[in-house]
Amino acid sequence: MKYQAILLAAGNSSRSSLPYNKVLHLIENKPIIYLSASNFINDERCNKILLVCKEEELDLFKSIFNEIKKVSYVIGGTTRQESVNNALTCVDSEYVLIHDGARPYYSNVLLNDIVNELSVHNAVIPVIKVVDTLKVVKDNKVVKTLNREEVVRVQTPQGFKTSLIKSNVLENIVGFLSKYIISDFSFETIKKASGFKLIPPSSPPP
Repeated sequence: MKYQAILLAAGNSSRSSLPYNKVLHLIENKPIIYLSASNFINDERCNKILLVCKEEELDLFKSIFNEIKKVSYVIGGTTRQESVNNALTCVDSEYVLIHDGARPYYSNVLLNDIVNELSVHNAVIPVIKVVDTLKVVKDNKVVKTLNREEVVRVQTPQGFKTSLIKSNVLENIVGFLSKYIISDFSFETIKKASGFKLIPPSSPPP
């Protein structure tokens, strides 16, 4: 099954405290963005990688991927949702995977699970079960303890049938997912909801 990948790298890195885009940070002499793309680069099923970046950083990203023919470039928007929308207009495959360029630690096993499950599900979202106690706080007061069996940590890459996400991308992405997944919210029912599949990653990031 062929697919295309959207790699998001147009963020402001406001939480990283770095004076530059965090996806350009080096790990073992390679930029994080290259490590995040490497599984897609090496996967023959992926015939295009749409790297979403800021216009002022375009030449820098082109220098990183100058020998990788399957990488194309899209100028991002002011929000993540706008960046995804910009990239989706360039997707011409039946299936698309969307990945955060700052997440290099996902396994080939997870990638294969996502792609394989897309043959029978409209979307596949990798998740990690929550092990901490979660509290809802309002006005500096704890008002509720959440049942952690009903909460998961959503990861990337996330896989979608392209026509479905294109028809919903103009809405809030969280709303798009909630419409099909979170409305019937227990871990077992989520896995069966409306053609969507959640996969616990076999190799959670550190």
